[in-house]
Amino acid sequence: MATVWITSLLISVPLLVRKHLKTREWCDFVEIWCAEDVMLRSYWLALISLLVYVPVLVMITVYAVILFKMKTYEERLGKETSAAILDHRRKIIRMLFFYLINAAVCWLPLQIIVFYRFLYRLERIPKWMSAGFFVGHLFVTANSAINPIIYGFANKSFRTYIFKIHPKLFRILGQRPAPSMNRVTPINRTPLCALYIHRSHLNEQRRKSKQLNSISLQLARRRSLQPDS
Repeated sequence: MATVWITSLLISVPLLVRKHLKTREWCDFVEIWCAEDVMLRSYWLALISLLVYVPVLVMITVYAVILFKMKTYEERLGKETSAAILDHRRKIIRMLFFYLINAAVCWLPLQIIVFYRFLYRLERIPKWMSAGFFVGHLFVTANSAINPIIYGFANKSFRTYIFKIHPKLFRILGQRPAPSMNRVTPINRTPLCALYIHRSHLNEQRRKSKQLNSISLQLARRRSLQPDS
């Protein structure tokens, strides 16, 4: 945690060094503003690359490795992939896709403003620039708040309890009510579970067969010990 705070402070040092307080006197008014150095244009470009493009590339690489590992593990289990495994894989891919889309969309407004200032040397700041910076920083902050929601709605238990608290979301999102949490879910959904159930069934049949044979032997012994009438 301390490393994160120290890194954040070091990244913000250029803003402290390269911004200057300027004043300008008019007839009846003194204008005060904070002017940025020309070097900050390159700083903003490098900051966007460090905070946006590098993390997005890292996430794409890591998620690709995760999906590859999942596929390799499933191939080790068996060549035939069940419908449950395919459905689980689709859910993970969909969640990662929404996560990347969220990061790209939330950082897009600030990127547009930074590139606009980098490509065009502005003698006057447009009226929309101040509001644009506010909206851009608002979207960037919202990125961290939206990520847990994406991961939450990707979880079935989370969706079940959210829909139970807010039933109107069923109609808005077009979802069907989730089954009762007390219902016993069948476990025979994967090849390994099916194999385990099959073996358990065979063992149960063998155990019952041994019990029947034992009972038959006991009855035969009792009959042999009984005197003939």
